[in-house]
Amino acid sequence: MVDDAFTSFRYAQNLVDGHGLVYNPGERVEGYTNFLWTLIITCFMKAGFQPEGLSQVLGVISGVIGIVLTFLVSSKIAPKDKFLNLLACLFLAANTCYAVWAIAGLETTFFTALILGGATRYIFELQNKERIPLSSVIFGIASLTRPEGLLFFGVTLIHQITLLLLKKGSPKNIFLSIGLFSSIFLPYYIWRYAYYGWPFPNTFYAKVGTGTDQYLRGFKYIKTFLFQFSGWIFLTIPLLIRRINTYSSYLLTITLSYLLYVIYIGGDGLSAYRFLVPVLPFLYLLFQEGLVSLCEFFSRKKGLVIVLTTIAIGFPWTLKNSFFDTTATELNPVNLEAKYVEVYTMVGKWLAKNASFDESVALIPAGAIPYYSKLRTIDMLGLNDLYIGHMEMKGMGKGIAGHEKGDGKYILSRKPTYIFLGNIIVTSNPELDFATLPWNTYALKSEIEIWYDPIFQQMYQQVASHLGGGWYLHYFRLKETS
Repeated sequence: MVDDAFTSFRYAQNLVDGHGLVYNPGERVEGYTNFLWTLIITCFMKAGFQPEGLSQVLGVISGVIGIVLTFLVSSKIAPKDKFLNLLACLFLAANTCYAVWAIAGLETTFFTALILGGATRYIFELQNKERIPLSSVIFGIASLTRPEGLLFFGVTLIHQITLLLLKKGSPKNIFLSIGLFSSIFLPYYIWRYAYYGWPFPNTFYAKVGTGTDQYLRGFKYIKTFLFQFSGWIFLTIPLLIRRINTYSSYLLTITLSYLLYVIYIGGDGLSAYRFLVPVLPFLYLLFQEGLVSLCEFFSRKKGLVIVLTTIAIGFPWTLKNSFFDTTATELNPVNLEAKYVEVYTMVGKWLAKNASFDESVALIPAGAIPYYSKLRTIDMLGLNDLYIGHMEMKGMGKGIAGHEKGDGKYILSRKPTYIFLGNIIVTSNPELDFATLPWNTYALKSEIEIWYDPIFQQMYQQVASHLGGGWYLHYFRLKETS
C-alpha cells in the first residue's frame, strides 16, 4: 500500500459524506487522476467496505486478468507453440513493478487490464472486420480510469486510419469507433471541466512543465528501468522488422507512443516505475515476437537453443531484481512504502483523536494522514492545492517528478494549525532539535522556504507528542492556538 492511494480514499470518503468529489470540503481541486477507480472505491465504501484491503484485492484481481489477456493477445497475433505463447506472461508475472502496483492500492493494474482488454478486442476486430468496434468502448472506460487512456485510443485510431489508407480497413468502423468512444468520454470530460474548471487535472499542472531537463529526466527514468530489469532482452525487438505485420505494428506503435509520452512528462517520482506498468505487457509481447523471429531465422534446433539461453539468463535476472534484492530502495519498494504508510496511519489516527475538527494541517506527503485525521489539509506539493499546483516555476525537471513546486509564504499565510516538516518525523527521541537536521540536503521547496522564513519562527513552536509505544511525533503548532 502506498500513501498516494489514500488521496483517492479521501476523495471517496468526502463523496460518501456528501461533500462532493473534493479533497477539502468546499474546495474543488482535481488532485486525482483515477476518476473511475475512485468511484468504484466510493461505491464499496458506501456499502461498508474498508478501502485499504479492498483496493489491494481489486488490484491483484486486475493483475491476474492482465496476465491472462497478455496470453490471449499472444495467441491471437501469431499462433505458435504453446510454450512460446507463455513467454510474455511469465516475464510479466515475474516483474516486481507489476507485482508491487497490484498491491499498492492504486488503479495501475486495473488500468493496465483495461488497456490490454481494449487491445485484445481491437486485434479480434482486425481479424473480423464485421465486428462492432467495442474496443473503443473499453478504451473509453480506460480513459475514465486514467487520462492516458485517451492516448491509447488515439494510437489505436491512427492505426485504423493507416490501415484504411492501405485499403485494409473500414471507414464505417472508424466513425463508429469515434462515436462510441466519444459517447463515454465526452460527457465525463464536460462534467469534470464544469466541476473543476480546468482542462487537465491539477496534478498535471503540479508535476509537468516544459523543457530539456524534464525530457532528460523522463529518458533517464526509462533507461534506469531497462538496466535494472534485464532490459537487454528487448534488443530482440528489432528482429521484428523481419516479420512486421498488422498486429506487431500495432503493439510497436502503442509501445513507442507511450514511452515518448513518459519522456515528455518527465517520468514519475514514485518507486517501482509505476508509469511503465501499463506498457510492460506490450514490451514483453514484442520481446516474445522478436525471439520467435530469431527462431525462424535459424533452424528450429538452433532457434530453440537461443530462446532457452535467453530465458535462462533473462528470467532469473528479472526474478533477482524483483524479489531477492533487499538493499536498493528502488528495487525493494514494498517494505519501504509499508513502513512509511504504517507511520502515517499512526499519525493520522492520533490527530483524529487529539485535534479539533476546525483545525488544519500542512504537510508532505498528503495521503494517509489527511485521510485518517479528516482535517482540512494544505498539500505542500500542490497536487491537491490549486494555488501551488498552478504557480509558474522555472527549471522544472531538475528535481524529483511531482515534488518540485512549493510556496512557503503562501502556506504560512493560511496559518495552518499544524505544520509537519521533514516528511513526517516520528522518532523514539522526545528531544529532537529540528535545527540540527540537514534541510538543504533532503527537504523540498515549501519546507525550506518555511523553515528559513522569520515569520515561521515567530508564529510556530516545536512540539513533541507521544504517539504510544515509545514513539514521538515532532511537528510545529501555531502559537495562537497552543
